Amino acid sequence: MKRSISRIALALALSTGAVGAGAAPAMAQDIKISKEFRPTAAELQTAVQGAKENAAVTTASQQAQQARQAFVSAREPAAKQQAQAQLTAAQNSVDQALGGIRAKIDAAAAAATKPDDRYFVGQIALNAGQLMFDPTLQKRGIDMMLASGLAPAENVPTYQYFSGALAYDSGDYAGAREALPKAIAAGYTENDVRMLLAESYLADNMHEEGLVKLNDAIEARRTATGQPQTDLVFRGLAVAANNGLNDQAFEWALRTLEASPSTDQRKQAYSVVASLSPYTEEEELDLLRLMLRENAISDERQFLAYLYQTDPRLRPGEARAVANAGIEAGVLDRNAQAVTETLSTANARYDSVLAEINTDAAGARNAATGKDAMTLADIYLGYEKSSEAAALYRVALEKGGVDKEKALTGLGIALADMGQFAEAKSTFEQIQTGNRTSLARAWVAYVDTQMAS
Repeated sequence: MKRSISRIALALALSTGAVGAGAAPAMAQDIKISKEFRPTAAELQTAVQGAKENAAVTTASQQAQQARQAFVSAREPAAKQQAQAQLTAAQNSVDQALGGIRAKIDAAAAAATKPDDRYFVGQIALNAGQLMFDPTLQKRGIDMMLASGLAPAENVPTYQYFSGALAYDSGDYAGAREALPKAIAAGYTENDVRMLLAESYLADNMHEEGLVKLNDAIEARRTATGQPQTDLVFRGLAVAANNGLNDQAFEWALRTLEASPSTDQRKQAYSVVASLSPYTEEEELDLLRLMLRENAISDERQFLAYLYQTDPRLRPGEARAVANAGIEAGVLDRNAQAVTETLSTANARYDSVLAEINTDAAGARNAATGKDAMTLADIYLGYEKSSEAAALYRVALEKGGVDKEKALTGLGIALADMGQFAEAKSTFEQIQTGNRTSLARAWVAYVDTQMAS
């Protein structure tokens, strides 16, 4: 039964996405200043010359750097506001120590009419922005150099990256989304550029688009490193689940399981799958079986749903095992009516039902269809008699007349319980239709984890 979720609190370390003001390199280029622009250029050049030897500039720049780092690191609004005030003051001090460089850049940018002149002003703006740790001014400088058409062709992708990264750093996420795709299209692959592009969408609450870009970043990293990128996949789950994107959250939860994450991440992924699953009761039973094996059933509601679906009159072995597991986990109250009634019935019927299915097994093997074999296999599974269950699931599949995907699921579970993981995996992978395809993915992820342990 598909259910909705409002918000799932997922433990997640959010990336700041900050590239750090001053990260862009100085970009020298041989240019020819126009005659009419030379006085303006000379004034700019004089203002920035000797900046490193200017004590006032150096002190204010260091203060700007510290304030910028504090701003990026701050999580509370008050701390951010304080750091921003300190940063603004330090940047103003740098500006004053450079003789009002901001105003001079504004005037020069307005006066520059030729490409070489614009490129020069862009260089000055970039250098001044680096001294101020001002990503907006740095981006302005890089953009002027790009717009001049004089940037070396081999460096253009790098310039475009820094334009986007600095836009992100200054909170201009739209500017980041404009520049970063150009860098990617031009072949730029450094500095995790695809991840920064994804962050530019997520930071602007464009979650669906951000998840698409996040997937691109994951695939790029996976290709480059050969690693499953577990934390990024879990990040996708967090974004989808916490923003009401239920269909995407279900898929990202399955992907999280497939990425072999930590135990805590797996449990949270199972919680999302269970909450949002489109499964019927029979399919949900096989999900709960998986979750029990993963110690991922974390609340009373799920344990009680499992008890209800096992029915101690029909599957006393499984009902008793589930009840005891819930008690041992501290989730079920041994004295609760549902628990005591389940255990009472299961204990009373445990031996007799086992004797009955042992007797009926021969008849099921000789029946015209696999229906009886399927029923008995399912009960054997609950008694943890995996070999007997596997044999009868095979009979059911051979004779037909049963839900093939359900039989394959049961056979895969029995094989996994016997430790025959490779065969279990190939069995689950045969499930290609209906809801059980996603369920099979979860079981394959479990088997992969078991094989890797």
